Amino acid sequence: MRAVRTTINSVGHLKRQFPQSDEALLILNALVDVNLPKFLNPDIPLFNNIIHDMFMNLENKQNRDESLFTFVKAEMSLNDFEQNNDFVVKVFQL
Repeated sequence: MRAVRTTINSVGHLKRQFPQSDEALLILNALVDVNLPKFLNPDIPLFNNIIHDMFMNLENKQNRDESLFTFVKAEMSLNDFEQNNDFVVKVFQL
């Protein structure tokens, strides 16, 4: 039940942030934002297939803050981290 409540809270937050957006798109984004960070890599394709089946006509466009993306990449270079997009995605999810 906590996952359902978290998803509903996330949808409410997105609705307040983007009041003119399609509600189905907001639900899709909330489901992905709340659940995807919890899954292991083998489970992600299954989750994506389920989401695609539920929202066939919608495409999930992740809102990415370009300034944060640039900052994370710069910090990775500064600290001699391997340039790994999966790591950057996890930073965004966090």
